[in-house]
Amino acid sequence: MPRTSKRKITTSWGQGTITKRSDKKEGSRNLYRVQIVAGGKRRSVHGATAEEALEKAQALALEFEDGISQELKDQTFATYSHNWLEKYASTKQGKQGKKGLSLSTTNNYKLFIRHICEVIGDVKLKDLRAVHIEQVINKDVTDYMKVELYDTYKRIEKYAFIEKALPQGKPSDSHWGRPSRPIGKEIKAFTGEQAKNILATAKDSGDEQLYVLMVTLFQTGMRINEALALQWSDCNLESNPPSIFVGEALQAREYPIRRDATKNGRQRPIELGEELTSLLRNYKKSQSKSIGSVVVFPNAKGGFLDSNNWTYRKFKPLMVASNIDPKEYSPHSTRHTFATLNIMNNGNIYNVSEMLGHADPSFTVKRYTHYQPEKHQTEANALNYLLPEEKAL
Repeated sequence: MPRTSKRKITTSWGQGTITKRSDKKEGSRNLYRVQIVAGGKRRSVHGATAEEALEKAQALALEFEDGISQELKDQTFATYSHNWLEKYASTKQGKQGKKGLSLSTTNNYKLFIRHICEVIGDVKLKDLRAVHIEQVINKDVTDYMKVELYDTYKRIEKYAFIEKALPQGKPSDSHWGRPSRPIGKEIKAFTGEQAKNILATAKDSGDEQLYVLMVTLFQTGMRINEALALQWSDCNLESNPPSIFVGEALQAREYPIRRDATKNGRQRPIELGEELTSLLRNYKKSQSKSIGSVVVFPNAKGGFLDSNNWTYRKFKPLMVASNIDPKEYSPHSTRHTFATLNIMNNGNIYNVSEMLGHADPSFTVKRYTHYQPEKHQTEANALNYLLPEEKAL
């Protein structure tokens, strides 16, 4: 705000600054601005005169001191946390540059808050203490979930502290600290031999849908929820070249199951090879005779398959039948395999990155390259020409 003067003020209701405009805009009556700290945040009010602006600032300070903050102190953690999520989910700046959290992130917060409220939901904010945090992270859940619960509590506590709803300060400050995050299990890629074995086993099982779906996952690098969300309208099998348009994915923890934006919100076309195109054409004909669903990989009723259900009923038994430990691999391993084998076979990293839907090819390289035996033999032998030649005996 352009100004001709700015001075600090100290009043009975708080401290701040008052500023006078030097370029009053046509039609604007606000010539003065007062900035104060209320509810833990710097806030601004405007007025035509200095007295009007000061009166508004005083009213705002008293509102936070005697009204809003006092009301929050008497709220239970359950009430406040749900109100916080409703506000936070709609105003948080997301990764895509849009306001608001994604649906999947919001649903995750709902799950974490439900777990926390099972322990301390009835506790009033003014009564929160470090012992309540202990109860939350000692809940009978996985180590990973304990970290998520603690981090979610800290976010809620931060905003409660800003709004002066925690008169005794942040309980977490007197706590021993955040639980250690467990080392995540790395997603493993199948070897070429394992992939061939899996596809052969799927074909021999007589389950056409399972076989076509596994081939699709291996040859396109799609996520399982992207593949299960496909409809025939997304498949251009007669175009040149044939392709699949990936624009939506199934959302976890949603009932009834429905499609929504992909994980990163990006849409992408994926070109299909000759074998997969032929396989999908034949599969479409056989499906139209039995179910006739618009979904490419439907359930028995023609709706969307649940990815968790499919993993336990189809994918894991397929791993066992292929003599592969089902605990070591997940459906996402097919995406890992697509990227890893393409990179190992000197595939164009930019094309691979586009098919996977990554924004930056460097992420593809970092995420999907691994040490393989004899992987560096070319580099290791590159300077052999520098060695002196062996003399003939």
